[in-house]
Amino acid sequence: MSVQINVQLDESGPARMRLCQRDRLGQVLELERRDPYVTACEEEAWARLLDQGRRLPCGSVDVVVAEDAVSGYPASEVVGRAIAARAA
Repeated sequence: MSVQINVQLDESGPARMRLCQRDRLGQVLELERRDPYVTACEEEAWARLLDQGRRLPCGSVDVVVAEDAVSGYPASEVVGRAIAARAA
């Protein structure tokens, strides 16, 4: 399995989290803020950072998750860990 998760932080950007999914054809779909997948990813990132005594930085978090040909999109826990690792 080849998981591709691109996390960009912009501390000068507006306070928001944006999560997009890119399919195998390269089409990108931005998920709505209230999508359960987005919520689960954000909660996992928060939990990991809080365990380390940290928090998400001010500004915007942009995430692009690529679909794997075999296993589809990674679980929200995997994405949340990637967000937390980038923010730490």
